[in-house]
Amino acid sequence: MGTLGDFMKELAVLMADADLQLPLKDETPWHHLFLQLKQAKGIEDRPAFLDNLVFDWDGPAPKCQELSEFLHALHWSAAVTAHNPTYEAIQIGTDVAERWRPSRQTAFHEWALEQAKAEFPARV
Repeated sequence: MGTLGDFMKELAVLMADADLQLPLKDETPWHHLFLQLKQAKGIEDRPAFLDNLVFDWDGPAPKCQELSEFLHALHWSAAVTAHNPTYEAIQIGTDVAERWRPSRQTAFHEWALEQAKAEFPARV
């Protein structure tokens, strides 16, 4: 869980397991969530990379360019799918989910998942 990519993939699998929708077209929930994670201090197992994320406030919501680029790279690389024509949400295949699932779910994973439940809609 040392990089943004590692943590985002692990959290995405946990969110999918919790039946949360993983939006692609509207990234706002991702940015809100990761800003909360960055601001969370003192939670056990908090990854250090969060301190290095930079959020821009030029629009109506915070946005982290690095987070946007990684989210879209997952789709471009075919690690996840987003169905045409709207590309609203991403889906994680079973084989990919097994590779991304954290080997050890930490206290920070659990805390981040609870925050995600407040930001992300349930899958329909």
